[in-house]
Amino acid sequence: MNSPVVIFMDEPTIGLDVVTRSMLWKLIQDLNKEYGVSVLLTTHYMEEADTLCKRIAIINQGKIVAVGEPDQLKTKYGGDLLELELASKEVNLEAIRSLKAVSDVKLSDNKLVIILAPGKENVMEVLRTIDLANVKGMKLQRPTLDSVFLKLTGMRIEDAEQKVDFRRFYTQLRRNR
Repeated sequence: MNSPVVIFMDEPTIGLDVVTRSMLWKLIQDLNKEYGVSVLLTTHYMEEADTLCKRIAIINQGKIVAVGEPDQLKTKYGGDLLELELASKEVNLEAIRSLKAVSDVKLSDNKLVIILAPGKENVMEVLRTIDLANVKGMKLQRPTLDSVFLKLTGMRIEDAEQKVDFRRFYTQLRRNR
């Protein structure tokens, strides 16, 4: 093989087991680091993109909808997801919604879900706004490229699942045998 400046890889890890995938990831990283080869990678695996890529383009319906470094995209389009399990539904939702870092608040049963700008200081600001005696449990999820992709494409996981017509898919599989 010659000494390419760019290598194009289309879904290189699809169907690979965990060990082989890990070995391929290391190979890609080593090619880039040791030989200065740029690798243009297409993948549907956001974890793979987050691990391997310095710069990412997210494409929706054939159009680039965002470009940037993984952390930049997660900060710009993602949000921390703060889930609070409450002892009672008595919480001042308007006070929480008024916080600058908060983009969405939902209360269902005794579970309060808040989407806010990433950062510990924003979580602390929310916690200072509510009665901590009412909080039974807390879970914080950092933004992921999965959540960024879903936000940019306007889909939720539930929406994507509903679009799959399993009977039609299965029939198509049987015909292609």
